[in-house]
Amino acid sequence: MSNLGVYAAEIKRTLAFKDVTEYYGIQYRNGKALCPFHSEKTGSFSIKNNYGTCYGCNWHGDVVDFVMSYFRLDFKTAIQKLNDDFMLGLQIGHTLCRDDKKRIAEERKRIEEEQAKKSAQKAQDLMQIERLIRQFAF
Repeated sequence: MSNLGVYAAEIKRTLAFKDVTEYYGIQYRNGKALCPFHSEKTGSFSIKNNYGTCYGCNWHGDVVDFVMSYFRLDFKTAIQKLNDDFMLGLQIGHTLCRDDKKRIAEERKRIEEEQAKKSAQKAQDLMQIERLIRQFAF
C-alpha cells in the first residue's frame, strides 16, 4: 500500500460518512438524502456501514470516493481536502518513515483494544440487565 493508501485508510477509519456528507451540505431525513450525483425528488441516497449508496444512480463508495465524485477531484487531492477540512493533521505528501508507520499501527491497535473493551463491557451490562429482568419479572 502506498503512503496515500495509508492516509486514505486512516481517513476512512477516522471520519464517519454521514459527518462528511453533512459537512458538505447533504441533508438527511429519515436516513435518506437527495443524491448529489443526479436529479431526484425523493431521497435515494443512504448510508450503511460507513458507505454511501444511491439506489437511483447506483453510486456507491466511502468518504474518499464521495469527495472525489462530489468535487471531481483525483485521489490525492480528495485525501488532502478531507485532511484539511476536518483538520486531521496528517502529513500528506511526506514520506512515512518507519517510526510514523509504527506510531500509526500502535494507535490503531490501541483504538481496536479500546473498542473491544467497550464491546465486552456492553455485553456484561446486557447480561446484568437480563439477570435483573428475570429476577424482578416474577
